[in-house]
Amino acid sequence: MGEPGGLAAGTAPGERRPLPLGGAWRATIATRLVWWFLCIALVPLALVTYLLSATSEESLRKAVTNHVRAVAEAKANQIETYARERRRSYTFRRGRRRPWWATPGSPIRR
Repeated sequence: MGEPGGLAAGTAPGERRPLPLGGAWRATIATRLVWWFLCIALVPLALVTYLLSATSEESLRKAVTNHVRAVAEAKANQIETYARERRRSYTFRRGRRRPWWATPGSPIRR
């Protein structure tokens, strides 16, 4: 495969050429540095993104739940107020005499 000393076959004694690594492409130092810097930058970025997403989701869920609860309480109060007013109106009308125009023998009926 190669000659002793780590040289590829067919190289001159003063020329150093690395052996092929099973046909794999060997990256230059600049390429390897770029990949390392990307990994070093992207791993913390992904971690922070995940943590922020989780906390914001929880915060949003709490806010929506509180809003829905507040709307439900307001609607329940509105329904109670409406029912109370209807009962009061009914008891008020029941205890009151009819107006003159609403009597059975009157010529004007509304």
